[in-house]
Amino acid sequence: AGRPGIVPSWLEAVLTVTNPTSKRSNYVIDVVFIDPQGNEIDDETVTVSAVDPGATTTATAVTDTDVPDGGFTCRVTDVDRFSDEG
Repeated sequence: AGRPGIVPSWLEAVLTVTNPTSKRSNYVIDVVFIDPQGNEIDDETVTVSAVDPGATTTATAVTDTDVPDGGFTCRVTDVDRFSDEG
């Protein structure tokens, strides 16, 4: 970080979202990023809108925190689903 002309490598997680219900749905997903020592170093909330019944889509959680030495893992900590069909 902070090096002129260098694009940082930020924390990023690609999420796969499947709607198992019979109604189009919106999802709010909380993701936490964890360093190699097990410390939570950042978190992100992702909103996925209008996923059709039975459909699968992807979403990306990305932060502006640099990837730590040794890499990172991530964990979904919460998922809320809301019907998109009024």
